[in-house]
Amino acid sequence: MTGGQVFQFWRRPLTDNEHLVKMAYRSVLRRDPEPDGLRQYTERLNSGELNPGTLLEDLLSSQEYLLLYQRGGHLGLTAAARRFLSPNIQALSTRLQTELPLEPERFSEACRFGIEQTALLEFYNQEEYLAVHRKRFFELDNIVANLVRDVPRARVLDVGISINSIILSKLLPSAEIAICDRFELKGQPFDFFDVDLTDPDLDRKTLHQEFDVIIFTEVLEHLLANPVRVFNFFLRHLRPDGHLIVTTPNFFSAANSRALALGENPQPIFSARLKRGQEVEHHVREYSMSELLLFAEEAGGAPAAFFFSSCWDSPSEDTPPENRGNLCAVFKCDV
Repeated sequence: MTGGQVFQFWRRPLTDNEHLVKMAYRSVLRRDPEPDGLRQYTERLNSGELNPGTLLEDLLSSQEYLLLYQRGGHLGLTAAARRFLSPNIQALSTRLQTELPLEPERFSEACRFGIEQTALLEFYNQEEYLAVHRKRFFELDNIVANLVRDVPRARVLDVGISINSIILSKLLPSAEIAICDRFELKGQPFDFFDVDLTDPDLDRKTLHQEFDVIIFTEVLEHLLANPVRVFNFFLRHLRPDGHLIVTTPNFFSAANSRALALGENPQPIFSARLKRGQEVEHHVREYSMSELLLFAEEAGGAPAAFFFSSCWDSPSEDTPPENRGNLCAVFKCDV
């Protein structure tokens, strides 16, 4: 195949199975497949010889993956955190990135529903908020759908009410969704738990309920609180097979790494425009993936999956996984 033919090959639209193969390669081997590899795996998926699970098993058992793992393909993790790079954890991490049970049109319909519903509540401009967070919400909601697909009437706790709470209720009509926040929004349709995660007595607080999934996303960086205590609070409220989903900006993102290389501090200072009570809008601290994994372990949890997300990155930015803009980790109780 000539260089021009390869270029044309990549220009044509990908089928669903081709996209699956490409995402599996990126997640497991941290590269795009060569044209022959893409074609062969796609044909095996189309014929039924492979399914998404056996595709992942094939890549995870490949010599290339073993060499990558053995020579230190550690995704930027510290030495203390590299023990979490197990095949089982990586397999689920890849599945959560590549298996998308929610069709884009169905997600778009749920977004329209969310905009209509939040217009009736005392929200700030959620249409604008959705435009900024839409890619993140699609990724997150697919993770939730994956984790509860075999759980009838799943109980879900969303930490911090937003338009995505409404979107999830539309996407998962059989799930029971509750909200945890510091204040209750008038007229909102969910069970509500009033919790201040910075409370010095958080260790002794209880919701008197357990959940199949707790969604703790884009909140940690705003808290002047010890992450171990916060993680322990949520892990205590998981059902035996439940999962805690944590997402937060990556301190070692490409943008931050460029700033550090120039001798600049990427951490923003507290804005002069913010008044008392508006501290929640500030990023108190951003974290690394290693920190999340080790904090959760100290809190009594164990990682089930983790990956670096590009939901905040420019579509044109091609960065190593460990320098993508967001961290995503899924934890379970360590029993």
